[in-house]
Amino acid sequence: MKNVSYDRFHDALNATGRPILYSCDTDELFPFEQDRANTDDYWLWAPTRCNIWRTWHDIKPHLWSWTLNLEFQQRTWTLVDTAPFAGPGGFNDPDILEVGVTRACPTCEPSTMSESQQRSHFSLWCMLAAPLIMGNDLRNMTDATLSILTNAELIAVDQDPLGRQASRIRSDLAVDVYARRLADGIAVAFHNMRGPGSAT
Repeated sequence: MKNVSYDRFHDALNATGRPILYSCDTDELFPFEQDRANTDDYWLWAPTRCNIWRTWHDIKPHLWSWTLNLEFQQRTWTLVDTAPFAGPGGFNDPDILEVGVTRACPTCEPSTMSESQQRSHFSLWCMLAAPLIMGNDLRNMTDATLSILTNAELIAVDQDPLGRQASRIRSDLAVDVYARRLADGIAVAFHNMRGPGSAT
């Protein structure tokens, strides 16, 4: 099935003549142990079939969860940076935002993210040109959550018309540095996640 099913949906949606965003859940292709025998490198085929495609497993409102996803986008199974495969019309989707999420599900552990970690999460998703899909309860938002999710400057970076995804240009014991080319310049993010918290 794999790529074949994505091809069929791609063709069927295009045949409607309507503007439809096609999101592919490539999560089904991820290996669950060390065996990659039946796994495809989605970054090689998804851009020609999908508008957005998932890059890793579902994330949860914990620092370790979304940073693991972030790490995978910089160094896949084959140490590939997925940034060059994204652009206008096709973007990597590292999963919905966990900003303001109290629990990922009714029986899940409560969020362990600080406000600083949530700001880092949102900032780095914007650097990745990721779809900004809110995962929180819109009926019950704190002022801090609303402030993070409506940061106009970061949203402008995310939606920059050049559509380029950031790449990590430096990683050491102190800080990770991400850079992204914009239509009118360059955006740079410094992510310190090796101290007691996470700050960007």
